[in-house]
Amino acid sequence: MSFALVTVRLPVNHMRGARQIVCYGTVWVCPSDASGEIIPQRGPNALTPTFSTPGLDSSFISNCYWIIQGTTFGAVVTNWDQLTEGAPASGIRRIAGSSHRSSRTYHLYEFTSELCQRLATLSAERIDAIARTWYALRGVSSQPGETAAQIQHRADVISQLAVLASDAVSRDARLILRVDYRTRRSAAAA
Repeated sequence: MSFALVTVRLPVNHMRGARQIVCYGTVWVCPSDASGEIIPQRGPNALTPTFSTPGLDSSFISNCYWIIQGTTFGAVVTNWDQLTEGAPASGIRRIAGSSHRSSRTYHLYEFTSELCQRLATLSAERIDAIARTWYALRGVSSQPGETAAQIQHRADVISQLAVLASDAVSRDARLILRVDYRTRRSAAAA
């Protein structure tokens, strides 16, 4: 089977009414009870260790997991069935969420204990190396040009995840990610 590349020319006003989906992620340490079932649906309380940043979602966490494991994106795609046998292949599993019909939705994810352990053991040097070589470690052949600020932001996010994971591991607690999605009109559509 072969595929042909098709180019579609859209009229100049094709962006009118276009929507942009923006995400905002919050990670926090959630104490486990005996049953392991209680998870605050609305997020952490004021005393809970948390970290929040725009753009943090489950795909970023999955990429961290695969990089820390030493698995490239190509290996993930090629060996998905073997990787998913018995455990989440992404280091994170979706545990709750809202309907996609609304312009405001959310998803809750729980980090696997394996990912928490791996994040908790990352050194500052390893975090810096991951942040600088993110695309190469994922096995992406064409890498976008990045600014020093973008690389530093990625290092800061991974560092914060490592701190929270260490806290979760030391307290035998769970690490939770809440991703809030908002749909809004694109700036190009205005």
